[in-house]
Amino acid sequence: MKDSSPYPIQRVFPEPLAPQYVGRGIDPDYFGAPESVGPDLRDYLRVIRRHAKLIVSILLAAMLLTGLVILVVTPSFTAISTILVEPNAPHVLNINELAAEGPGSEEHDYYKTQEEILKSRSLAAQVIRDLGLDRNPIFTGVSENRGFFAALLHELRGSLALFVNATGSKRQPDLYGVDPALVDHYLDHLQVKPDVGTRLFTISFTLPSADLASEIANAHVRTYIRRGMEIHAQASEAARQFLEKKLIELKERVEKSEAALNTYRRDRGIVAFNLNDRGTILNQRLTEMNQALTKAETERIDLEAQHDQIHKRNYNSLPAVIGSSLIQQLKAQDDVIAGQYASMSQQFKPDYPPLKELKAKVDETNARLNAEIDHAVQGIESQYQAAVARENALKQSVTDLKTKALALNDASLQDAVLAREVDANRQLYKSVLERMKEIGVAGEVPTSNVSIIDLATPPIEPSSPRKLLDMAVAVALALFAGVGIAFLLDHLDDGLHNPEEAELYLQLPSLGSVPDFLTIGGEAEAALPVGGVESSLIRSGGAGDREITMAKNRFSVAGESYRAIRTAILLSRAAEAPKTLLVASGAKSEGKTVTAVNIAMAFAQMGGRVLLIDADLRRARCHEVLGVHNLVGLTEVLVGQKNSADVIRPIGDGGLSFMSAGSVPPNPTELLASRRMQEILEELTASYDSVLIDSPPVMPVSDSVVLSRLVDGVVVVVGPRTPKQLVRHACARLAQVGARVLGVVLNQVNMNSPDYYHYHRYYAYEDYYKPTGTMSSG
Repeated sequence: MKDSSPYPIQRVFPEPLAPQYVGRGIDPDYFGAPESVGPDLRDYLRVIRRHAKLIVSILLAAMLLTGLVILVVTPSFTAISTILVEPNAPHVLNINELAAEGPGSEEHDYYKTQEEILKSRSLAAQVIRDLGLDRNPIFTGVSENRGFFAALLHELRGSLALFVNATGSKRQPDLYGVDPALVDHYLDHLQVKPDVGTRLFTISFTLPSADLASEIANAHVRTYIRRGMEIHAQASEAARQFLEKKLIELKERVEKSEAALNTYRRDRGIVAFNLNDRGTILNQRLTEMNQALTKAETERIDLEAQHDQIHKRNYNSLPAVIGSSLIQQLKAQDDVIAGQYASMSQQFKPDYPPLKELKAKVDETNARLNAEIDHAVQGIESQYQAAVARENALKQSVTDLKTKALALNDASLQDAVLAREVDANRQLYKSVLERMKEIGVAGEVPTSNVSIIDLATPPIEPSSPRKLLDMAVAVALALFAGVGIAFLLDHLDDGLHNPEEAELYLQLPSLGSVPDFLTIGGEAEAALPVGGVESSLIRSGGAGDREITMAKNRFSVAGESYRAIRTAILLSRAAEAPKTLLVASGAKSEGKTVTAVNIAMAFAQMGGRVLLIDADLRRARCHEVLGVHNLVGLTEVLVGQKNSADVIRPIGDGGLSFMSAGSVPPNPTELLASRRMQEILEELTASYDSVLIDSPPVMPVSDSVVLSRLVDGVVVVVGPRTPKQLVRHACARLAQVGARVLGVVLNQVNMNSPDYYHYHRYYAYEDYYKPTGTMSSG
């Protein structure tokens, strides 16, 4: 039962559960984890073909709606004027005006401000008043020939305005004697657009009248230029008045600063050249002391390193020790005598006279060596203490010199500050006086930093609607939305659609696919005789049209589907075909029972003895599909009331026999897990060539898990709407107990689906199942 399978798919996909992992508690979330293979172009095309009707419907609806809008919308004309806005007005006089300085680094903010001025409500109200637009029926829309949608929108706006007024909201006051509603209407049709990267602005106005649109656009530009000149004149006058006040204040500041400088110099007795000479002498002295201090610090740091070695008793690393020839000679002599002593001590006892003499020489040499090292260490300690004292003395001298230099600097800095304040006040007073005179002259010169590049002319073609562009955009958006919705629906679809997807996701072979016969010719094709021979289909009376069992005619559509599954099962083992087979599913309503019945009939057509056992002791249905009673069956055999032979009955005139489930027991799982169930299977396996067992779903109950350990193989049936995660969990649950999952069967597949495009193309049922004598030559 554990032989490796020769099934071709298993050369790529691993076994569901290797023998060495049986019983080790495999996590179902990691069973059959799909390989990270990205989708290719065919996968995308299959998704689009699967939802082609939806995409086409969205496209046609968008085209129809866009066409209706184009037909009923009133044409509008857009007049465009272009202006150039410079940061500064042209300088008629050679001056830099205080109130009109350029934006500099804030040029972006300046042009953003100009854009907001062009769209301001006050500017719009002034144009309305100057042109009398509040009395113009074309602008107000009183006599406008509106389209359907435009009229509807106008009515909605009017109703909303009446509702707002009726609720008692506070009405905005008139601006320049213009109704705020007209200003809002004006701004709705106005568009101001800066040309990025340049200093150009385009001002466009849209109305049903081309002449009126161009007139308003030009009037808006001229009013903006006039407003800028007024602002410039007002700024010049305000600047002149401001400078007059500042001039009086600056005069008083100059007088006070001069008096303060003279008083400070007289009190301190400061003369400029004396301060400079004294500062030079102190700086030279301070430089010399800093150099001496640096040298002393260097010596101290060098001696401090040797001092640290002394504290660590690392005398051999000291330069004085290393450089002493006497110490080095004593070390060499000590090494020779110590070596002789060590050699002789291994041969003689300590009281041996020559050994005692060598011991005395070793002690004498060590004493002399230690005395020389102590002498070198004391010298280093003395040098270190002297260096520290010298460094401290130099630091104190440097500190005293710095104090004197800082005091001198304070006096000179205060003098310099007062002198600079006097010079600054004098210069500022002179500049303000000159600027005030220049601004007085410049304020009388009418200049503007705005130039008209193109005046608006009446447009010939309407700006909206743009029929071809609008239709193209609608088609593009509809295609984008349709394809997006298609991929979203495909992502939300959690089922397994074709054998390749099932094999890739579950890492299990696909044993076959059972088509939904209503999608390949209807119920009549499945029920009528095929090839002129009576098909003898067996149907359940109330289970629905899709419960079509195996036809006895070998040329039927149903027969070929289940015969293909039978062949895959027979080839699923290398040594021999499985004799006991369990048919299971992850959830209910996946067609497990009908599949079990049809596979059993397919095995029976091979001429062997086949037994179908209904082991679904909770909701037995095999007897309904086969049209037989369920008075006694497997339950009675398990509890010992009946023998196997008493409850087995033949089906038809072939080799198929059937054991129904019998009555519903209170403990179905315990009965199926009993020793009696195993004995029954062993007995029936010896009497029949093949034994097929229909079991309950795997996930709700444990009956199938228990039975899976007693059979040679398990076939998992997957319905069209079963979530693939549930199927993988079901397979993992079977693998945890060591069951051998042979593969999966996709049930009730739609052969007209794009997932089966190539299957339908090359294996079209209408070509292979025509009556004898009319089959196509292909």
